[in-house]
Amino acid sequence: QHSANLESIAHLKQGLELVTSVSEHSLRISFEMQLYSTLGPAIIATRGFGDAEVGDTYQKLSELPQLPGNKPHVKVALWGQWVYSLVRGNLATAHTLALEMQQAGQETDDTGMLIEGHWILGDTLFWLANFDTAQQELTKAIERSDPGQHHTHAYIYGQDPCVAAHCYQSATQWYLGNLDQAYAENAVAIQLANSLHHPFSIGWSLAFTFMVRMFG
Repeated sequence: QHSANLESIAHLKQGLELVTSVSEHSLRISFEMQLYSTLGPAIIATRGFGDAEVGDTYQKLSELPQLPGNKPHVKVALWGQWVYSLVRGNLATAHTLALEMQQAGQETDDTGMLIEGHWILGDTLFWLANFDTAQQELTKAIERSDPGQHHTHAYIYGQDPCVAAHCYQSATQWYLGNLDQAYAENAVAIQLANSLHHPFSIGWSLAFTFMVRMFG
């Protein structure tokens, strides 16, 4: 939470080296899930979404055996594989993973998973130039989000999903020719990111400010 990502990475990797000494199988798997889940966002923050180690980290997380009660780690693994695929330009894979996240959220009635599912599908559809449907998915993510209840998403996934959805709504509105709405969505993203005091989310909102204002 203090953006000490390099220090975080060092500790988490030490933990992964030590976890092999845990003899009890389910406990070892649980530790690995927690370590890989925390390692992913720290690597993203320091090296970017498309770094090979990001893909490797979330792939290892997804390959861990399923244990009762490990649903949070399953959705983190899905999200990590999605963002790695998206940034690497594998949009078909990213689209499939986003749909899988959304379907899993619907089947389990998991609001947090649904929020992530809607926004990552909206993000993917944006890059597929399907702007109308992207807008619908992003709106669903925003409507389901409660900053007070879902503020931890910023640390689990690296950025707040509602901020991200408003950012992509801003870009989507621009492509649809709605410049005033694009500026309005961007203003909401900035305000929300600042209220959360989450540096990476603030960076997102400012990056989209630059993009929309430059093109606008």
